This record gives sequence, C-alpha cells and structure tokens, in this order.
Amino acid sequence: MCRILAYYGSTNKRIIEEILDSLLRVSKHDVIGTLSGIDDFHPDGWGIYVRYRSGEAYARSSNAVFDEENIVRTLIRSYVDVANKIMIILHIRAASQGEPHGVDHSHPYMLQDGEIKLVLAHNGAVKKRDILRDIGKEHLAEKVTDSMALTMYIFEKLKKGIDISETILDVMERYTKTALMTSIFIDYGYRMELIVTSHVSERMRHRIEYYRLYKLNLNETVIYLSSSLAHEISSHSLSLRSVNIMPLPVDRYYEINRVVL
Repeated sequence: MCRILAYYGSTNKRIIEEILDSLLRVSKHDVIGTLSGIDDFHPDGWGIYVRYRSGEAYARSSNAVFDEENIVRTLIRSYVDVANKIMIILHIRAASQGEPHGVDHSHPYMLQDGEIKLVLAHNGAVKKRDILRDIGKEHLAEKVTDSMALTMYIFEKLKKGIDISETILDVMERYTKTALMTSIFIDYGYRMELIVTSHVSERMRHRIEYYRLYKLNLNETVIYLSSSLAHEISSHSLSLRSVNIMPLPVDRYYEINRVVL
C-alpha cells in the first residue's frame, strides 16, 4: 500500500522540510505498516504534483523515493523558494500484488481534456475490472492499475458534468475493495479544488489505523497525511509534534477545499 501527503496553504519552508524528512523515513521503514502486517517500506516509485500561482510541476519516478532523495528535495525546494502559497500532492508507492510497475504507474495520475484537469493519488484498492467495464474500457485491465482505472472513472464523470460529491459517494458504495484514501486536485478552468476522501470497507476495518488519514490545520494551511507520516511527525517534527493532528472519519467521508493561489 502507499503513503500520501497533501499540503495546501502558505509556503512554510521549515514545516515542508520536516514533513519531507518524515516521509523519507517512512519510505524506508513504516512503523504503522509493520504493526499492521502490510508494508515495511515503499520501494515502487514516487510522484509529485505542485501548483502555485505562476505555474505547476509534475514529476514521477519508478524508483524508490529513498534512492532519489536528493532529486525530491531539490525539486520541492525549487518551488518552495518561489511561491508564497502552494499546493503539493506527494505519493510514495508500495504496489499491490499483481498490479503493473513502472513510471507510468506511479501516482499521482494526471488526465486533462480541454479546461478540465484531474490529478489523483490513491491508497487502497478498488474494483478495477468493474470500473473499467462500466466505462467501456475493460480491455485495459492488464495495462493499468486500479488507481488509474479510478482516475479514468472520475474523469469521465467530470467531463459529463456530474458533481464530484456524487461520484465520490458512488465509488465508495460500489467500487471500494479495501480503502478509498485519496488526494484529488481538480482544475475546472474557472475554479480549483483539493479533495480528500476517507473510506475503509467493512472487511478491512481491522486495518483502519494503517489506512487512516490525518489532518493538521495551521492558520490558513491544511495538511493531510497518511497514518505513518502522522506518526513520524508526532515523534520527530520540532515544528509540528505539539500541533493537534486529527484523524479523519473512515466511513464515506470527504472534504472539498477551494484552492486559491
């Protein structure tokens, strides 16, 4: 399974650095993953999407993030240094069994058509074949991950003008196999949104503490973290360990943040 960071708000260099330090530690040794009997580390790629007032950046790799630490640090610093306000979605991957590997399968995924742009990072598993069948693309089942199928499904709904809230609840009800922990950025052309979903299926409730997302509010900044990141920050971050880190509900829950940069 994977780990996710979503950051939106004022560009605080020290906090971003400390969060990145925690993420890199988790990528090598995931305490919560080990205790949950899932993943000890996350070697199957990483990706980042950054949005700021004057532009955006999108990068992915099939290599372990702990093998490319300098690349990740340099990339993030280059945008943190020029932006007063920033949105970051960062994902480190531990691929599910049977899912394809490679840079094209690293999150976050991005799809764009006309004015609509969708960026999505996901932890958990959804019913890939069911999703692809329902959008007429079942022939892609061996070529894409379940998370890419999810991205395609949401994108099709957006293009048809279906409300994102309706689509999220539909995925939670019909297609979630284990968990639907996502960070989603949507640029509609006339507005932008950062959406975080939090849902764990009934059969995986014994692993809630692994799947769960946490949230930090710092003045005008909001940060969403996978459980392992929250644990590391609470233990090691000088700036954040005294801040109240709140767990998100895990039953059909989502938040929509208006993004203004």
